[in-house]
Amino acid sequence: MKTSKKAFLTGFLGLAAPIILQSLSGTILGVIDAMMVGTISEIAISGVTVANKTYVIYDLVIFGATSGISIFLAQYFGAGDEKRCRSSFWFGMRLVLYIGMIFLAALLLMPDKLISIYVDDAQIVGIGIAYIKIVRYSYIPEAVSKMAAVYFRICNKQRLPMYAGLISVIGNVFLNYIFIFGKLGAPRMGIEGAALGTVLAKNLEMLILLVFVVREKAIMPGRGSRVSLAVNQKFQMMKKILPLILNESIWALSQNIVFLNYCNVNEDYIPALTVTDNIYNIIDVIIYSCAVSAGVIIGEKLGAGEFTEAKRTSRKIIKLDMVIAAICCILVFVTAPFIPSLFSMTGKFSMAATTLLRIKVAFCWTQGYWDTVYYTLRAGGDTRDVFLVDGFFMLCGPMLVSTLAVQFTNLSLPLVFLMVESTYLIKSVVALYLYKKGRWVKNITARTLNSRKKGLNL
Repeated sequence: MKTSKKAFLTGFLGLAAPIILQSLSGTILGVIDAMMVGTISEIAISGVTVANKTYVIYDLVIFGATSGISIFLAQYFGAGDEKRCRSSFWFGMRLVLYIGMIFLAALLLMPDKLISIYVDDAQIVGIGIAYIKIVRYSYIPEAVSKMAAVYFRICNKQRLPMYAGLISVIGNVFLNYIFIFGKLGAPRMGIEGAALGTVLAKNLEMLILLVFVVREKAIMPGRGSRVSLAVNQKFQMMKKILPLILNESIWALSQNIVFLNYCNVNEDYIPALTVTDNIYNIIDVIIYSCAVSAGVIIGEKLGAGEFTEAKRTSRKIIKLDMVIAAICCILVFVTAPFIPSLFSMTGKFSMAATTLLRIKVAFCWTQGYWDTVYYTLRAGGDTRDVFLVDGFFMLCGPMLVSTLAVQFTNLSLPLVFLMVESTYLIKSVVALYLYKKGRWVKNITARTLNSRKKGLNL
């Protein structure tokens, strides 16, 4: 029994640790960006935060698309079907490129309208527009990198995206230092320098991962190899992918409406919200990475038909992720008074950030449970329950509560924030119910594999 636990922890952490490091690279980059921008002014932080709200939506739409592809990649990989694994990867790569081009076109045509949705302050809007006019060129490289990273995680080569991410972070910090502050002969660009550093770093990460992709024989088509999926195969995949994209889109839009409601209460809290989001993102990445690892492991077991082992493994990872989440939240709660100073905040801004941070971690420890359940449901292709525990909850939980609080009360922002965060306790109950139903315990590739008999070849 002890050997079994040791083997489980070794295998799980061996998969999760590189994912955590690779994901943390992007999160830490965001934190460092905020710290550097904070040295300019609190208004600068507000402008960049508002500009990045479009990216939040984009990032989650890409996440939904790659999540859908990863369901098939994990189960085909678990079943040993290399041909379909390769075909699914390239279908996913084209899909994220199309999404990236749509968002880039929107940012080219109406960047000012996308920013002025949230705030009226002309100075904040101006800073946001200046930032987004440059940073929008990082969107497509980000999409390509995420799709490549998903494949490498599935095929147990998760260190490759980790290395690419770490190199990107180091490069971004160095470039930010040069362009924001005008070092090594470069002009002092301020906000625009932060955006330029991000664009160059994201392109560097994409190029590194594409080099690994080209060298990957399992996904690079050889001579006479047919990569395109048949129409029926694409249809079956999109039936799983579109609900996940819809779920993430609803989640992102709801989250942005929550932010808009906070701005309507008091725009002065935007810097405090930025600090809270940046620190929470570090916790989120650790929990998320463990949950992603759960999805990969469970997806492979479901693809191999090991249903009992899949259920046993999911329970172990849920318990482990909850412990990790609780430890992270306790650490942030204790150190909250010292964190705002890292972002050059003082006075009322520092006090506001400390208050919001402590409210946030008082409830986000529950994420260790519902995030792992989310990826467990997704691994089995249970897109309906995924929507209920995620997108639908955001609509009826945080978005609805924040909207009602703003429209019908005169509560201060910390109290509205407290009401919104408390809804995540309900999310844990919903997640428990859907997990116990067990609709996720199935092999969704079985139908696809049997379709050979019907002539539905790739």
